[in-house]
Amino acid sequence: MLERIKQRLAAFAHGEPGSRFEGRYRRVHATKRNPFHKAFFISLGLFVMAAGVFFLPAPGPGMVIIAIGAAMIAQESLWMARLLDRIEVRGRAAFLRIRENWIAMSLAYRILLLAIIAVGLLGLAYAGYSIVAAWRG
Repeated sequence: MLERIKQRLAAFAHGEPGSRFEGRYRRVHATKRNPFHKAFFISLGLFVMAAGVFFLPAPGPGMVIIAIGAAMIAQESLWMARLLDRIEVRGRAAFLRIRENWIAMSLAYRILLLAIIAVGLLGLAYAGYSIVAAWRG
């Protein structure tokens, strides 16, 4: 079973950016399956996405968990597969622009930007702590 998962991930990773999710959808739907399979995967994907929303305040795992849930839904929904393909292409382009700008910045600007981000994150953490403390009484 683990080997099969590795093969599926490898096939997905080698797909063309912008058509990976739709390709996965087509591969899944090329085989005959149990009729409850679609409902199960969509329900499970929605549950995983809800868990991701719950974990959003934690640094990091919330968005990853939401992405996993969306990918589970995408293998059963052509609409979601196409949406994730568009998001992937736009996300890659945005990442490249940010990376180019980061490389072009001087060290002083990088340090200043990181300090601003750190202060903002500390402010969000303090606000979250204050809300939880007020809620608890």
